[in-house]
Amino acid sequence: MKLSIITVNLNNRDGLQKTIDSVVSQTFRDFEWIVIDGGSTDGSKELIEQYADHFAYWVSEPDKGVYNAMNKGVFIAQGDYLNFMNSGDVFSDNNVLANVFAEEHYEDVLYGDWILQLADREIRVSDPNKFNLLNLFKECICHQSMFIKKELLREKGYDETYGIMADWKRWLEAVISGKTGCYLPILICVFDCSGISFQFNEKYRREENRLFDEDLKQFHALKRYARNEDIIELHMFYDKSLHYAKLLKNTLKIIKRLEKYRLFCKKVLHR
Repeated sequence: MKLSIITVNLNNRDGLQKTIDSVVSQTFRDFEWIVIDGGSTDGSKELIEQYADHFAYWVSEPDKGVYNAMNKGVFIAQGDYLNFMNSGDVFSDNNVLANVFAEEHYEDVLYGDWILQLADREIRVSDPNKFNLLNLFKECICHQSMFIKKELLREKGYDETYGIMADWKRWLEAVISGKTGCYLPILICVFDCSGISFQFNEKYRREENRLFDEDLKQFHALKRYARNEDIIELHMFYDKSLHYAKLLKNTLKIIKRLEKYRLFCKKVLHR
């Protein structure tokens, strides 16, 4: 089987209905569909039962958070690639999967563009055309716009001690360990920004600091990271960004983040 779609839901019946409508409308059919519900009490379970014939597997039971639910799906999935289309998120049109798998792919990660759904407007976002350390150090790729080789997540699932940024950490680890990625110039999905990933609260800031200040230091493979062109690009990005940041009135947060880039470069290059 080419693809496993995994949908995680908790008390978001209306969003789940949108996702169901999107997935069942796909013209590409070489996929299985797994639904992991966290024990919803808002009618989501009844909706899942209504569409049960479409699912290869579903469960409604309490879990330990979104990444725990995703890991459940990972170890059930049988597809070559995994896509996480969680409740409220939808494919951009009915032919997305047909377009993605029109050609044979061998990379560990496939990813494309996505639309950020805000309350008053939509913004199209193009992810970087290189799956490398520099681009991932700047920002994470939209999870719903990705198709991840099952083996990549089977060998090491999401770190469940994170509540928001476990996927970001996993992609950094993947690049550092030599996994490959392929950017597809295809609009993949519409992302519902009401989820936890867009709640820029104290928890988000704590996890961001932990990821870049603490956990990156534990990536011993950084010392053996061989893609020197990425490190050179990282230096250039830091120097250029620092120059422009100094022209801004409010620079403290930007400078702090860029200082992390500088220290990161220094660590990798043994300087």
